[in-house]
Amino acid sequence: MLLLLTSCLEIIEDLTVHKDGSGSLKMTVNLSASAMKLNGILALDSLNGKKVPSKEEISEKLDTYKLKLAKKDGIQRVQANIDFNTYIVRLIIDFEQLNSLQKAFLELAEEEGTKDLEKWKSNDILSYNDQVFSKKTLPFLAIASDKIKPDDKDKLKDGKYISILRFENEVVSVSNSKANVSSNRKNVMITYNPAELLSNPSAISTVVRLKE
Repeated sequence: MLLLLTSCLEIIEDLTVHKDGSGSLKMTVNLSASAMKLNGILALDSLNGKKVPSKEEISEKLDTYKLKLAKKDGIQRVQANIDFNTYIVRLIIDFEQLNSLQKAFLELAEEEGTKDLEKWKSNDILSYNDQVFSKKTLPFLAIASDKIKPDDKDKLKDGKYISILRFENEVVSVSNSKANVSSNRKNVMITYNPAELLSNPSAISTVVRLKE
């Protein structure tokens, strides 16, 4: 709900994948441009008929997610925190394999009561094989797209979703037309509009081929 109440949203997804398939995911959600507005919202008991969580409840929920993720198979380290002065949320997850990361998120979503996950469990949403990295439509985007009203999606049109992919080998090709490859050809950056992603979750799909 807090994300939908601010159009000044920036999400940075920074994913590093090593040659052996291990790596690290760093996620940053930046709502600092709307800090004053969010302080006012969090001072309320409810808004539009929905209960507004307290800062303590938000922190406790984040800690719960962190502890649950840290216990998943193939997850090596989890750090998560939220700064209520700047309204910046940071998450760092080190993983043994990309499918370990995928499985951990799906298991957590299932534990939290998220529905319609069966179709994601049998698919490789994130994969890295034979120097080919692939990211398909992310489940949370598709699920959110079904639940969020078109008018609410439109509120995020001024935001940014930045995806950064880092590899040890040089990039040969990238399927996504929005992609920019760094000068050393080992990093890929793609900038999306959050509103467009919610309207078309498959737009995030990307295949990166690397030099052997």
